[in-house]
Amino acid sequence: CQYISYKFFDKDEVIFNQGDRSNCFYGIIEGQVNLIKKEKINIKTNEINSIIKDNKPTFFIKETFLATLKAGMIFG
Repeated sequence: CQYISYKFFDKDEVIFNQGDRSNCFYGIIEGQVNLIKKEKINIKTNEINSIIKDNKPTFFIKETFLATLKAGMIFG
């Protein structure tokens, strides 16, 4: 480890997204962090496609709560 730096985040601020590259990890000193997995779900049903022009498929983002990390825990 070459150095340690402190970074503060606002409530509900995204720290990083799934798939982001990183060269560090985070330690929680105070507060908590919610881990949420996001998945792009394609929807293709006759009912929905009858509303959409050109029969283009649509999608939604499914968010799944995984865990709450608290002070003293590390992640990244």
